[in-house]
Amino acid sequence: MNLDTRLTVAFLGHSGSGKGTQAQLLKEFLGRNDPNRAVHRIETGQLARDFMAREGHTQALVRETLSEGNLLPNFVPIYLWSSYLIDRVLQTDHVLFDGTPRMEKESSTLYNAMQFYGRSEYLMIVLDVSDETARERMLSRQRGGLKDVEEGIARKIEWYHREVEKVAQNAESMGVPVHRINGEPSIEEVNSAILHTLGLDSRHS
Repeated sequence: MNLDTRLTVAFLGHSGSGKGTQAQLLKEFLGRNDPNRAVHRIETGQLARDFMAREGHTQALVRETLSEGNLLPNFVPIYLWSSYLIDRVLQTDHVLFDGTPRMEKESSTLYNAMQFYGRSEYLMIVLDVSDETARERMLSRQRGGLKDVEEGIARKIEWYHREVEKVAQNAESMGVPVHRINGEPSIEEVNSAILHTLGLDSRHS
């Protein structure tokens, strides 16, 4: 793979695995080395925050669901990233999904969308970190009562093993290449491993 063609990459991993950081670094790399092609980093969390900032019945339900620490039903994140694709992405653009898909049914829908758009290059990168590393990283960026924070982190870790790990398995069953990368080393080392995996490590800027 090289920058003569577009990239379509989904980043997955524990909360705290660094997937957002790595997606942003790849976006910046592509912006420097392929300046004539748009790069979209589609982060469902940010899309949800933007959606909740608007008024409406559905927006209120989304705010209530998330404030109680519950997961959104599949149709909401699917609506959010589908709307982004429909409204903003062109055929030649690079597309990076940050933390999407997060559930098995969403994974199948995203695969179907990529088939519809003819993005046969679609692949996943899973950043692997231990539960303890994920816990430490999440703790380092949290505020508030320690008990509530630790309970929330425990739920995120349990949910990752229960739901998100199935996403990669589901993608592989559909023929999507899934690349697992050790997310424990430094940000720079993980970034280098990702560029190597994508065949981009000979390009420097």
